[in-house]
Amino acid sequence: MSHSAVNFFQHIKEELDFLENSSKELNDETFYEDEVLKRAFARSL
Repeated sequence: MSHSAVNFFQHIKEELDFLENSSKELNDETFYEDEVLKRAFARSL
């Protein structure tokens, strides 16, 4: 795998870890009702 592909997948893993940690206290209802939060999570990836 090329160096750039490894960096790309590492970035995805870091963002997934961040999202997982950031959403531990977040419930589904709050997430689905908050348009800014949904867009921020989507753009993080």
